[in-house]
Amino acid sequence: MSKNFSHIIMVAILFVLALAIPAGATPVVLVDFTNPMYSLASGQVNYSVMDQGITNNMTAVGGTLQWSSSGFGVNGPTRIDDPNEIGILELFSGGITPPVTILNIYLKDLYMNEFLTGNEEARYRINGGSWQSVVANSLTGDRTVAVNMWGVTSLEFTSTRLGSDYAVAGYSAMIPEPATFAFMAVGLLGLGILRKRLTT
Repeated sequence: MSKNFSHIIMVAILFVLALAIPAGATPVVLVDFTNPMYSLASGQVNYSVMDQGITNNMTAVGGTLQWSSSGFGVNGPTRIDDPNEIGILELFSGGITPPVTILNIYLKDLYMNEFLTGNEEARYRINGGSWQSVVANSLTGDRTVAVNMWGVTSLEFTSTRLGSDYAVAGYSAMIPEPATFAFMAVGLLGLGILRKRLTT
C-alpha cells in the first residue's frame, strides 16, 4: 500500500466521522417565540436576543415587531389585518447566528377559510432564496413546516394577500458542535497537505 493511498484513506475516515457526528451528537433546540421573554421586542423595528445558544436578530419591515402569545407579527400603520400577525405589505425577518440546520418552522393563526375568505397562506424564504408558500390545513390555525436545511442564517416571512395573516411561533434547529468543525478542519487540512505532496 503506497503512502499516498494511506493518506487518502485517513482523510476519507475523518470526513465520514465529521458527517456522522452531527446526526447523533448535535442537540436539537426549540427557539420558542411564544416565550414571554420575547415580549420586549414589541414596538421596536429591530430586536436581538440569544436563545438556546442562537442569536436571533429580528427586523420588521412595514411596521414594528409585535409579540403575542402566538409568537411574532408586524404591526404596520396601514395594516388592515390583525396587528399581532404578519399581514399583507408586512415582512418579519430573522438573522440567525451561528448558522444552523433548521428542522421545522412553526406558524400559528393560519386558518382554513377564516371569515369565508378562503384558506390563509403564508410565504417564507431562507437565506434570501425563492419564496415558498404555506397554505392553512387545520381549523386550529397551527402549522408545522418541515424544512430540513443546513447553513441557515436568515428566515423571512410575509403574507400573500389581504386577510391572510398569521404569527411566527418559532423553529427547531440543530447547532453544529465544535467537535464537528474540528473533524472537518482536520479533514480539510489533510486534503490540503495530500494535494501539496501529490503535486510536488
